[in-house]
Amino acid sequence: MNSIILPVLLPMLTGLLALLWARPSTGRRALFVGSAALQLGLALWLCARTYADGALVLFPGNWGESVGIVLVADLLSAIMLGLSTFSALACVLFA
Repeated sequence: MNSIILPVLLPMLTGLLALLWARPSTGRRALFVGSAALQLGLALWLCARTYADGALVLFPGNWGESVGIVLVADLLSAIMLGLSTFSALACVLFA
């Protein structure tokens, strides 16, 4: 599995798992904190990988550039992902 799609899949899977708990529960809060921490770790790993290897490109569905969606992670987008997940983790922890 390509690592570019993981920052998209992790919040979607967290949202699906959050449906299993009742609204105000400790387990649901732990799920959100764990997911935000995992997302921050993933963003930092993606920063390190793009710094070492350069831009990462994923063609979902193996379609060409002219007809398909292309996911690209360069160093700037990885840094912005890291900053946004850091602020999301801070919001989840102090909410």
